[in-house]
Amino acid sequence: MGAFTLASNGSLFLDEIANLSLQSQAKLLQVLEERKYAAVGSHKVLDNTARIISATNCQLNEAIANNQFRQDLYYRLNTVEVEIPPLRACPEDILPLAERFLMRFSQDYKKPPPIIMPCAAKALSAYDFPGNVRELKHMMERVVFTCSNARVFASDLALSPTPHSALQSVNTATVSTSENHDLTLDEIIEQALFKRLEFHGGNVSKAAKSLGLSRSAWYRKMDKYE
Repeated sequence: MGAFTLASNGSLFLDEIANLSLQSQAKLLQVLEERKYAAVGSHKVLDNTARIISATNCQLNEAIANNQFRQDLYYRLNTVEVEIPPLRACPEDILPLAERFLMRFSQDYKKPPPIIMPCAAKALSAYDFPGNVRELKHMMERVVFTCSNARVFASDLALSPTPHSALQSVNTATVSTSENHDLTLDEIIEQALFKRLEFHGGNVSKAAKSLGLSRSAWYRKMDKYE
């Protein structure tokens, strides 16, 4: 049974429609126009009762201009268009999705779900995610599979450095007391510890050593300042 037959009276989802060859585009257009098709190796003509939902991450207008996608097929498919913004345009969605993926893969690998530390959350929010949600999903699976700690730091994410994130690291490496004259001493210490950890990419050993602290002393301060 082919996909159209299996999707009878239902929906047929065609992902990455822009990757369809021109020859296959012509066949798909014919099915959509005539609402009929024949299975491979059969002469019996069947009615197409499937609703077509297609998706792509390409700009189809550019593909049409480059003769890579049929304009008539585009207009036939484009009855209702829903534009979904990329993940980088929705930074508020990144952390909830990351936590959801961590929970799912932790169950798959039968491991306790790790906690995303503030430095990792900030690194995720600043990352462009060229691979969109799929990249985030695979990143969280790798974290669950490889991370032996109960906490996820920025260094565990293995993010590719970008000019934006590099500049952010430089700008947050130190705490200017002149800009924090309204903070209490505890708040200044908390902020300094966070920025030092972030500067060292979530590496606790390096952050602790740079302040002359042991790892146990560092974790006591992390617990104190939550």
